Amino acid sequence: MRCIIGVITTVLFFFFQAEDGIRDLVRSRGLGDVYKRQGYINHSEAVSYLFGSDALWLTIYDPIITPGKIYEYIGTRKPILVLTPTNGAMIQVLRNYDAAYFAQPEDINSISNAIYAMYKAWENNELPIGNEIVSKEFDQRKLAENLSRIISHTMNIE
Repeated sequence: MRCIIGVITTVLFFFFQAEDGIRDLVRSRGLGDVYKRQGYINHSEAVSYLFGSDALWLTIYDPIITPGKIYEYIGTRKPILVLTPTNGAMIQVLRNYDAAYFAQPEDINSISNAIYAMYKAWENNELPIGNEIVSKEFDQRKLAENLSRIISHTMNIE
């Protein structure tokens, strides 16, 4: 496992009901000053946090699930740390995004390596930007337009 040496002036935000054990673990590792446990926030505030972040994190254990949140992440064009099974749907969705770092959700070494790679890219001001074409492809208006076209085509067939 790699160690990141240096001062990181950032805050780790967790937008879920983190268990006390997670808070205790973070504090025991000396990260209490950069950890903020945040409960529920409304959608517009959540989106502003997304755009204000340097990078985003998504963990999916089920290889079939593709949460709607990923499309908001893609829309930001920010780098995304994606913890997902290698055969997961998330890898297919993000394969051409150009700013996704993948790791197995339970493989500490691959997670460490991905975080280290992201950190080094950030440190060198080289964090990748998500592919604009992929971002536009998953835009809500474009998806609604495509769905409308499919429905219209289906109605014309019958």
